[in-house]
Parts: sequence; C-alpha cells; structure tokens
Amino acid sequence: MSKNRNILAHRIQYSFQKYSDNIAISIGDNTLTYSAMQMMATSISNAIAAAQQNLTIPVAILGAKSFLTFSGIVASLFASHAYMPLNLKFPVSRNRKMLALSGAKVIVADSHSETMLKQLLEEKDTSYYVILEQLNPILEKEFPQHHFLAIHHFQELGNREILSKGQDTAYLLFTSGTTGSPKGVPVSNDNVCVYMDHVLAGWSFNENDRFSQTFDLTFDLSVHDMMLCWLSGACLCIPEDESPFRLASYIRDQKLSVWFSVPSAAILMDKMRLLKEDAFNGLRLSFFCGEALPETIAGKWLKAVHGRDIVNLYGPAEATIAIGAYAWDNENKKSKNGVVCLGKIFEEQEYCLIDPDTIELRSGKGELCLAGKQIIGGYLNDQELSDKYFVHVRGSEDQTWYRTGDMVEEDGDGDLFFMGRRDAEVKISGYRVNLFEIDALIRQTAGTELVASILDDRKTARILTFISGGSIQDEHEIILRCREELPWYMIPEVIIFVDEMPMNVNGKIDRNKLKQKLHDQ
Repeated sequence: MSKNRNILAHRIQYSFQKYSDNIAISIGDNTLTYSAMQMMATSISNAIAAAQQNLTIPVAILGAKSFLTFSGIVASLFASHAYMPLNLKFPVSRNRKMLALSGAKVIVADSHSETMLKQLLEEKDTSYYVILEQLNPILEKEFPQHHFLAIHHFQELGNREILSKGQDTAYLLFTSGTTGSPKGVPVSNDNVCVYMDHVLAGWSFNENDRFSQTFDLTFDLSVHDMMLCWLSGACLCIPEDESPFRLASYIRDQKLSVWFSVPSAAILMDKMRLLKEDAFNGLRLSFFCGEALPETIAGKWLKAVHGRDIVNLYGPAEATIAIGAYAWDNENKKSKNGVVCLGKIFEEQEYCLIDPDTIELRSGKGELCLAGKQIIGGYLNDQELSDKYFVHVRGSEDQTWYRTGDMVEEDGDGDLFFMGRRDAEVKISGYRVNLFEIDALIRQTAGTELVASILDDRKTARILTFISGGSIQDEHEIILRCREELPWYMIPEVIIFVDEMPMNVNGKIDRNKLKQKLHDQ
C-alpha cells in the first residue's frame, strides 16, 4: 500500500476491502456497505473501460446524491480516469460547456437525471457513451447517435488494474470565470493525497464516525467529506432535505460525529434560533470553509457542540480543498473585523504576501499567494488564464505562486486574518474602499450575519448594502452608526432589507444576484 499512497484509487480500494462490512453511505432509511459499493463501482468501472480507452479524458458524473452517483465517482478512479461532476441545478448550457471544455465522452447517469440528460443528449454534433443502471428503450430510440450501456452487463468482470500516476488528474471541477466561461481546475492524485495525509494526521477519524455531506458534488469541499470518510472506514450521511431547519434535526437524528459546511448554513440555523446550548453535543469535530466564518456564529456553535473542536479551514479550489486552518475553542478565539482567524498555512506548503499592484513581496498585509504540493499546475487548456494567476513574484522569482485574490493580514504569531477579496476593493470618488470592512461594521450594528455590500455603478458609483434579518431594521440608525465609524466615502447610500438573502449552489451569498435585482428594477 505504501508505494501507492499517492494514488487516490489505490487508497480507496484498500479501504473498501479493509472495511467491507461497514456502512459506506446512508441516505434516508437506505444504506450501502463498502463491499456492495465496491461491487457497484467495479461494474461501472468496467463499463467505463469498454467505452473509453483514453485515460486522460475525465468521466462525467450526472445525478442526485444517490448510491449510483457516489459509486460512479469511485468507479471513474478505479478505471484510471478523473471524475468530473455535472450539476442538476445548473442551467443546461453550463453543463454543456463543462462537457465541451473537459472533452468528456462518457456520462454516468442515475435515475434522477433523466430530464437534464435528455437536454444534454439533444446536441447533434456529439456522441456520448451513457452508463445507466438499466437500459432505457425510450432513450435509445430518441437518441440513436449515442451509445447506452447498462451496469449489470459488466457485473461478472473483476477488478481492473489501476494505471493512474501521481501527476494524473483525480478530479476536474469548474469554478466561475471572469470571462463568463467556467475555468477548469484539474486536481491531481498528488495534490489530493497530500491534503488527505495532512488532515488525517492532524485530526483523528475512525470507522465509527458518521460524516455529514452537505455540499454539491461540483463544490470541491465535497471531496473532503467523501474521501476522508471512506479512507477512515466511516459512514457518509446524505441528508435528503438540506434546508437549515432540517439539517439541525438531521445532525441529532443521524447521530453525526463529524460536521462540515459553509458558514452560511450555520448562519441560517442561527437565524431560526437553532444554535442552542448543547443542541449538537454529539458532534466531536466541526469544520467550516468556503467563506468567512463570523466569530458570533463560531461562539454559538461552540456552545451548541458543548465546547468540542471547531476548525475554520481556508483554501481555494486551486489549492486542493483547504490549505490553512485555525482551531477555535474556549482558549483560542482570534478574530478581526468580526471574522474568525484563518490560522496558519499547512506546514508542508508555502505562502507569501504581495502588493497586488506591483506583485512585489510585502510583510504584514497584502494579497495571499500560495505554493507547494497542494497547488494545481494550472487551469485546464487555458494558458492565458494560468499565466494570470500562476506568477513569479518579485523577490521570489525561483518559485511559481498562485494568486488567491484574498487580502490578508498576518500577526506576530504567523496567523492570517481575512481582510476581504482583492476584487471586493472598489473606487469611490478616487478612494479605495473594501466592501468587506463595511459589511463587518453593519453586521455588528444590525445584529445579523446576512449582510452584503455591492457597488452600484449604473450612473454615479455608490455603495448599496443588503440586509436580511437582524434585530435592527432601521435604515437611519444603521447609516448613523456608519457615519460614526467610517469615512464619508465608505458610507452606504442605501440600505435594502430583504426577506431572504440569495445563495448560490455552494451556499454562499450570491452578490451577482443582488446586482441583478438592481438591474431588473
């Protein structure tokens, strides 16, 4: 096993055999053991091999969070391919772009995906191999240019030899691009196994753990849940209803021991008054990542889990899930602007701070740049974009650094604090304004974490702030507080109260939708 530690498929296969009688996945009242999941994944991997010989091309996974979907992810790795999840919540045009950019020709589809699958198969210029649980004569008749394979036809074939290498892509995800086209983030076996090794060494997991799975599979944080769980022989618990109210009861009903979500999930639970003392005292480990974690929410969650470990993870998809961590507990409560500390970058990795305009090294405060074995080699088939974000820094020319776009401040202990996005800095009357700083003050004033400021530049540039919930819903009172604390050019011109803050598919506040609200008026 040691010689294959940097190949994700080998590690999963070893774990599936070791924990064969354990439950790998729980969905509602249904469960799937490791041995049953390995059988399903092996059948799918043989179907993939029959359809696609080029190992450099990823396999597309289309479906809900079902046994077949998760088995399809594992099967792609067993077949020595990367997996690329599509999303039933995405517009069909975005899924088509992802298929086209990736070059994928094989789609593993579950029974929940039929509507989206039909829309994808309508394209006349492409022929796909579609792997289904069982053949569908209607689909075959309607789409004769495509090839359909049933999993059960490949059940008698044994395990395939895994041919993947450390540098080969393990999974391919697409993140939002500034050009309007999604950018491909290929994460290698080396990248993800280094991450797994660090987290497995830093926190203890065991086969009795019950992991949450709250992320869309197109969100890289889902890889943390799946792989850490399965490498530990634990059970991955899939909620059928992901609303905050249901998630709170799900934690208790399913006796979860390891939690992971974006902070927005906890913020919405708090809005519903669900973060009560000892509400989740069965959780022994809670991870948060994906956006800033408010210290008020961390404090309430700490009481809800009876003081047990809370870990604030930090990292962009290009750095493989997360690359920094801060443990928030009764003794360690560092924060700035009302946001929990990001902590330290993992010891095995590298970081530096730069002036975002001159790309020169800075100390104390600047744009965070990252390097090391968790950093991807560049974006998929896009050298221009790669050259923009993977750069040489003046003062450290011998290293290629990934520019995160995150502005951070470093204290004397080497801990980092999130100070906002570089692209969250806007200009008002010639002054640089960080919208994150405005949000921090208004969150404190209004008594809610659901705050988002945006730049409205349709005519004269002005700042608008959206607020959902809160104990203070008086625009005059909030503006007055801003006048007491902020320079004149940072004061929002308008405060807009909304019943619900729009969220994107990853559970983060969707500022683009807020901007769209203005344009629709």
